[in-house]
Amino acid sequence: PAIDATTRRDPAPAASGVVETTVTAAVTAAKNWVFGGNTIVRVGLIILFVGLSFLASYAASAGLFPIELRLALVVAIGIALLAVGFRTRESRPDFGLALQGGGIATIYLTVFAAAKLYALFPVVAAFVLMIVVCALGCALALLQRSQALAVTAFAGGFAVPLLLASGSGTIVMVFVYYTILNLAILFIAQRQAWRVLNLVGFFATFGVATLWGTTSYQPTDFVAAQGFLIASVLIYVATAVLYARSTPGRLGNVVDTTLLFGPALAGFGLQVGLVHDRPFGSAFAAIGFAALYLGVAAWTMRYRRDTFRVMNETMLAIGIGFVTLAVPLALGARWTSA
Repeated sequence: PAIDATTRRDPAPAASGVVETTVTAAVTAAKNWVFGGNTIVRVGLIILFVGLSFLASYAASAGLFPIELRLALVVAIGIALLAVGFRTRESRPDFGLALQGGGIATIYLTVFAAAKLYALFPVVAAFVLMIVVCALGCALALLQRSQALAVTAFAGGFAVPLLLASGSGTIVMVFVYYTILNLAILFIAQRQAWRVLNLVGFFATFGVATLWGTTSYQPTDFVAAQGFLIASVLIYVATAVLYARSTPGRLGNVVDTTLLFGPALAGFGLQVGLVHDRPFGSAFAAIGFAALYLGVAAWTMRYRRDTFRVMNETMLAIGIGFVTLAVPLALGARWTSA
């Protein structure tokens, strides 16, 4: 039988309508992103940084001002951004937070330039100043409950050793500095469930530790590296517990699998690198991680068995996995091979 022509043409207009709707939605979303207030502020801050760079370069080439005065002017601009952003935090919160983030970044970069590029004060003093800036950003973030501002402050803080690295300093100072930042993240985790901030700290800490361990580690650094590794693993396991405590869900509290598995995988890998040349070093490392995860699981089961059910089961699985791994590591491949 013949098919009506109008019936054959029906799908085409429908498909065309779907395409037009999709394109219209995409164009609208693009316009909102380009012309939104946050985007303008971000572009404006980038232009400000470029302008400050050209201004400083021109002043240097023309010899208009001494370097101390030029850097002081840039710091003053950063402080002004912080002040204006803080004053507008209630009337225009997004605008105010963007300005505060730009102010913190400006001060970070100015301290870096003063210490690294112009050697106006020692690196130790730069570390102290940047800790103060990071603490200021942390306080502002908690006051305004802004994870983005906290991430800006801590990202700059974790970048300090990389920016100020000279190759002649002691690694102990870097480990102490990173431990202070990680303790600050742990402090914030008791009050806010900011997953992105936790991940920034975790990846920065273990990423830098891995990079340093594979390129610069010496046997004389064992005590410092071991202490830093233990502290970092404990801090981020505790951060995972605090995050689960602060994020209730329908089936129990939500867990951050990255912070549950991350310290186990990254920490154990670094630990094996430290003790692989010692008798039964890897086996004892596995037993230590098993004791940590099984102990935390036992403690949380007493504390809140139902709300921490998923986390308890995950930690039990990780702990049992380390116990199982310790056996072949202790006996060796000849005893465990088929």
